[in-house]
Amino acid sequence: ATDLLLNAGIEKGASVKRVDVDVKPKRNRDYDVYCPKIICNITGLDPVTQSRCITCNLARTTTEKGNRKPKTNDPLWQELRDACYEAIMESWKEIKEIYAGYKSELKNRFEDVWLGVLVLAKFFNVEKDVLEYARENIRETQLEDVESSMTYKILKNLLDYSKIPEMPERTIKMADISNYLQINLSFGEKNPERVIGWHLTNLNIFKKGRDGDGMTYDLSKEKIILALLSRNYPISENYNNIVEKLHNTTYTTKTTTTTTTTENSPENVV
Repeated sequence: ATDLLLNAGIEKGASVKRVDVDVKPKRNRDYDVYCPKIICNITGLDPVTQSRCITCNLARTTTEKGNRKPKTNDPLWQELRDACYEAIMESWKEIKEIYAGYKSELKNRFEDVWLGVLVLAKFFNVEKDVLEYARENIRETQLEDVESSMTYKILKNLLDYSKIPEMPERTIKMADISNYLQINLSFGEKNPERVIGWHLTNLNIFKKGRDGDGMTYDLSKEKIILALLSRNYPISENYNNIVEKLHNTTYTTKTTTTTTTTENSPENVV
């Protein structure tokens, strides 16, 4: 229930259903959950929730500062809280106008995540500094996502698999794919074939089938690079010729309409 609330609360108009116990008979109601939230933990978040957050990693102090605790009733904190309340009461209309007309250079999910912060930054005349921090934070987050992404690791390793041709696709048995990937990847206690199958199927790019020995996938290096591009994952320069070809190709996948790409916009390859 908490995950649903956090994941929905990033978009204006999003809501979650809860039972209203104050009416008879009890009934489900939609509750607006769009607002800022602060999540503090030491174990990290699931990838979906993580993608909706501005991540600030704090290091544990080894000095005497570790003994300092904030005193909520300290007059200094009360003074700051009062100033925040006064600022909002006096300036909410101006902030709302900025919000309504704000044009962000950030796109898609990043705009959703940073919009409120950038609006307030513009109100306080520190937009340039905050936007620079936002860009750096996004770069660090993307790097961490790539390094920890099992989808990326699977695709990257499959590019080196000798049984997969450059093009066109060839039907490869899941057992062969699993045996090859287990040489370089650790799947812990999980079933490797299930993990690999879930990631390949979730990309909605590779055709899945079945023969007498089990599941199969139609794979080619071209389609693997297409999958990498669709997720903005880095690609070795060894495959620049395929990347350039894909930039000028029209494809239809299971989850998109036909998309024409351009030479200068690899982000559009889906």
